[in-house]
Amino acid sequence: MNKSRGIFIVVFLFLICLMSGCGKKELQAEDVISELKEIGAYSCDIAIHNKNSKQTVTYNCKQYYNSQFGHRLEIDDERILIFKGNDISINDLNNGAFYSTDDDFDSVFKLSFVEEYIGLLYTDEEIKYVFENEEGKNIMLIYLNIPGSNRNLNKAVMYVDADEVVPIKTIIYDFQDKEKIQFVYENFQKSEDVGEERFQTK
Repeated sequence: MNKSRGIFIVVFLFLICLMSGCGKKELQAEDVISELKEIGAYSCDIAIHNKNSKQTVTYNCKQYYNSQFGHRLEIDDERILIFKGNDISINDLNNGAFYSTDDDFDSVFKLSFVEEYIGLLYTDEEIKYVFENEEGKNIMLIYLNIPGSNRNLNKAVMYVDADEVVPIKTIIYDFQDKEKIQFVYENFQKSEDVGEERFQTK
């Protein structure tokens, strides 16, 4: 009788352990990074907070990306920027002007795209990451070095929801580790339905 009761207790505790998450697979950074690399198209809302010595300038934007067609950024219903290769097409909605320039013109907006950091996952040999738990969410922080000679845009930390594998925010720091830019992503949708028409230029 005691033996049967002991077996029952062991089985009962095992079932409780399974139900409470004891059997969950531990998060692996490699799995999260691998899934990030597979994002071929997405759309999201994004708030860009650009800091300088006097103030923080905020832009509220809509962002689209497709690996085949390029990047599109709609800024405060005032401008539309379409990035293709090394060129930027700009549509000023206030005055109807349309013009093109090269990507040297922009040192901030292109860095808002998640694809910029996914690209660094392939090339940055000093990637560091840590896992944190915030309000019950598993958050992975990915530390990246930004290539180039701009001392104000030196390092990036991307915060990723490790369960859903979607970015939450990216913070850019200067060479003195002072925060310069923060990109906050909301309503991030991984979708191959972001079609070519989004990236057409005049």
